[in-house]
Amino acid sequence: LALVNRRGQPISRVRALWRAAVTWSPVVAVALAFKFGPDIMNAGYAVLALHFALNGLLIGGAVWAWLHPSRGIQDRIAGTTIVPR
Repeated sequence: LALVNRRGQPISRVRALWRAAVTWSPVVAVALAFKFGPDIMNAGYAVLALHFALNGLLIGGAVWAWLHPSRGIQDRIAGTTIVPR
């Protein structure tokens, strides 16, 4: 498989880095919220809403990938497509 841009050319390293950053940003956000955020057991409603929103983002991304397996959210944002070589 190869990653190509909208014109069908191989993507640059910068675009590949951007795609990877978009792909992993929800996971990093959840990890940072759990690591540096207040204790969930003693947290207020705002903190709980943040955690629910971040986990909802992960679940929403999984559902999107299930419904649209040909092109993920990160591919649409980065302007890339996965094609066979």
